[in-house]
Amino acid sequence: MSTNISIIFKTRDTRKKERIIKHIVRIIARFSLCLGCRLCELVCPTNAISIKLEKNKYIINIDPKLCTGCLLCNNLCPVGIFYEKAVKNSYST
Repeated sequence: MSTNISIIFKTRDTRKKERIIKHIVRIIARFSLCLGCRLCELVCPTNAISIKLEKNKYIINIDPKLCTGCLLCNNLCPVGIFYEKAVKNSYST
């Protein structure tokens, strides 16, 4: 299954666009490739994240009422970081 994503930016700041794309890539990787390390649960200052194992796949649940959008979980996720580097490398070759 393939999904196309379109992003419309309201800024011309290239660095800001790159930062937004980086976080989007990490979020997608986290949800689809979660290893269940629970690092995101540990670093979340509001306890908005819970992880469950269902049918041999880790499911990340984020409570939107508790999440402040601080992105600590996103910045520390090993899956998101490595996936982002792989995507970046594939476009640079």
